[in-house]
Amino acid sequence: MGKFLIKGDFAIGSFQMPGRKKPYIGILNRRKNELVAYGQFLDQESADYFMETLADLTGAKGEWKDDG
Repeated sequence: MGKFLIKGDFAIGSFQMPGRKKPYIGILNRRKNELVAYGQFLDQESADYFMETLADLTGAKGEWKDDG
């Protein structure tokens, strides 16, 4: 798993799916344990950069979780 922002039952972030080399951007409904993938990153470095920039732009800097 990569970096993600959490609010309530939802998490948006970069997720590493089993059997896949590239991380995905998606929204996870933690209550339903359901992930909807919306796109794919080139590598983990690009995914981390995107999530750090998203956190900065949304004012959530320092609130993201790093599970990897």
